[in-house]
Amino acid sequence: MTQEDEIATLQNEMNNNPKFPQFARLADLYLAREMNDDAEALVRQSLKYHPRSISGLVIMGRIIN
Repeated sequence: MTQEDEIATLQNEMNNNPKFPQFARLADLYLAREMNDDAEALVRQSLKYHPRSISGLVIMGRIIN
């Protein structure tokens, strides 16, 4: 599976379930493709549902630094 395929799959999952727990993987893929604004929006929204997500908090730290 290519990175683009994985992004498409994860985006589809997020569209079907806004509380999708794999949001951090999608945000990480966004960052790898320099889609920082999309990653930040995704993590901010997802942390509302998963405020204790360590991976989500780590990725947010990477975004804001």
